[in-house]
Amino acid sequence: MKRIYTMGGDPAVRQLTVADILAMKGQRKLVQATATTVEEASAAAEAGLDMLSVSVGDELRMVRAAAPTIFLNAALPLTCFASQQDLLRAAYEAMEDGADAVYFCGPVRWVEYLSAAAIPVMGHAGLVPRKSIWLGGLRAFGKTPVEARRLWQDVRDLENAGAYAVEIEVVPAELTAEITKATSLSVSSIGSGPHADIVFQFTEDTLGTTVNAPRHVKAYEDFVARLADLQTARVSALKCFAEEARSGAYPGPEVSVATPQEALEALRTAIHGGKQ
Repeated sequence: MKRIYTMGGDPAVRQLTVADILAMKGQRKLVQATATTVEEASAAAEAGLDMLSVSVGDELRMVRAAAPTIFLNAALPLTCFASQQDLLRAAYEAMEDGADAVYFCGPVRWVEYLSAAAIPVMGHAGLVPRKSIWLGGLRAFGKTPVEARRLWQDVRDLENAGAYAVEIEVVPAELTAEITKATSLSVSSIGSGPHADIVFQFTEDTLGTTVNAPRHVKAYEDFVARLADLQTARVSALKCFAEEARSGAYPGPEVSVATPQEALEALRTAIHGGKQ
């Protein structure tokens, strides 16, 4: 554990710092997931994950409270900022709310602006879903010589802009391996093979709750079936409760307060006396 001060000036403890993540490049594989609930955040911490990706605002604050020592990348929504100043203000707020770094898939010059303000930034290369209209849809990126060169240039641009990491999405695995070896950035692979510094998968994909999940994800549980079983059990329990309540079987003496005889007699006297 590392003792730090947050950018907001609060003392804190973290399992990892940006310096640790960069020092572990090529030495140890890191694992990243998402968290949108207290249960997911605490489960990720208990499972020993290294990093979580979260949305800024209430979700970030909730996850930080539930998992106080895990490294958090806070995602800054692409379309919510009209200027670099707006983006910087939101990044500072995220850091004050407990983020250790921010994720941003917008213009590289804006990444440079954040980096110049000492904000650790993870950029995005390869398939960027929010920009998929330019690619002709959600598809793998980097399978042609032109795209492979473009991918490397995008990574180099982020490197030169001062980012500490890059998320590479749905890129051929061997390209990811070459880029990971060639760049100083910490490379996070999502659907881009195992040869990266960080392996990232959304928790809903891991739990099997994603509708029409992309082919590059692997489900390790079937929470749809588990939740369906829980709903069946929930309905059954409520039905039994209603039946017993209507029949008078519940609440029975085992869950009712015993009545002292003197209290009962006093109450009856008070009731009947008041009717005279």
